[in-house]
Amino acid sequence: MIHYLTPRDVLFVGDGRPMEAGQGTGGHGGRWPTPDVTFHALHSALHLQATDKEKADQGHHHRGHYFSNLVTAGPWPVVETATTKQWFFATPSNLAPSDVPQHDRALPMSEELGQSDLSSTFPWLQPLGSTVRPSKAKLPTWCTKLELETYLRGAPLPQHAGRTDADLFSKDWTTGIGIDRSTNTQDGKNIYSAEYLRLRDDGQGRTSMGLLISGGPQRDNRADYPRQLILGGQSGLASLRPEEGNPTTLLPTSQWSYEKHSGCVTWLLLSPAVFPSIPAVRIRYRPPDKKPKTDHPGGWLPTWINHYTGKVLLPAERPSGKRTEEFVIGKGTKVRRAHQDTVFIDAQLISASVPKPQILARYSKQEHRSGKPGAQPTQLAVPAGAVYFFKAETEADAQALVHALSWHGSSTSNPNKITRRSSLLGEQGFGLGVCGGWKSYEDAMKS
Repeated sequence: MIHYLTPRDVLFVGDGRPMEAGQGTGGHGGRWPTPDVTFHALHSALHLQATDKEKADQGHHHRGHYFSNLVTAGPWPVVETATTKQWFFATPSNLAPSDVPQHDRALPMSEELGQSDLSSTFPWLQPLGSTVRPSKAKLPTWCTKLELETYLRGAPLPQHAGRTDADLFSKDWTTGIGIDRSTNTQDGKNIYSAEYLRLRDDGQGRTSMGLLISGGPQRDNRADYPRQLILGGQSGLASLRPEEGNPTTLLPTSQWSYEKHSGCVTWLLLSPAVFPSIPAVRIRYRPPDKKPKTDHPGGWLPTWINHYTGKVLLPAERPSGKRTEEFVIGKGTKVRRAHQDTVFIDAQLISASVPKPQILARYSKQEHRSGKPGAQPTQLAVPAGAVYFFKAETEADAQALVHALSWHGSSTSNPNKITRRSSLLGEQGFGLGVCGGWKSYEDAMKS
């Protein structure tokens, strides 16, 4: 179900950096919320409004496990007017400002023309070549659904497309002082600075946050979510209101076709994604040169990519020929395990355009399955707007890849089924993407 989140005042959405002023630091709380911020705000609000019977119906005694079926996506900026609601998404990272309409992006180029900056680690990775001369002009940071679908088809964007951060929200700075608890006066040594997020509300429209929410409590055969959320730090309050609709009318959909793009598939992230490193002992595939296995680096590289060859490790279809075997464990306990021969999509990652990572800093007052209360391990996420370039061998493989990577899967008629390709935190809204096509740098320069 579609929901809109509207803050009552400014929000503090920190990124884990210290609050003390000086040396270029300070409380950086004016960033756009990452998906985990809104997910945890809604999850906490569900705990507060739930009755004892509802918690008992969840079937878990651990507080952190209640409402484990909650799934969200977003938030994305939405500009609301009296008659319209326009959603915005991160601008693709391989775009560049240009006075030549048909040349507005960086594209994969052959190895003969250059090398990737990661070629020593990933020799299969091809460099990106910009079809645009260097410029100090700045691109908009947000694009609409129609603009992104134009980009995915390979067509140039209009000259004045998109909006900047300043068009949607502003950042307010405040300064505070340290207090001596014994005298309730300034302690004479500490000064704090904090940045706050203020969404625009002017004559051009009101900015709110668009969310997709499913799961959670059910009352009278309908989902019942809180109407007020504590969002971000310092107890920022926001109102949540639902609206009926199909997400495919609001979010971009895949624009790939084999007739136009052949086996060239791009994957554009609409929300951040987290790809952790994987120890070598947990990796099932082996290097092609029979050398010792190495850890999968994760980070910018999806964990469903073979880091030795760049091959995609997503199943092409549900395997057939299932066979079941029995194993005896402990004191005669029998466990059945199904073994299947998986057929992977025959495609390879060619290149990628990935901006600087986003910091995910978390703090919990409750004990979780992953650890104790307090500060949780900091993670780095691939930001929305990152672009990955794939090359599939056949039309069937390319079609299977598009279906596997698109947030709407193989169909846009089921609004409740959303595919997420983040290796972690997918239920919180990480890893939504959409597919398009690309052509090589050489072909683009010939046009």
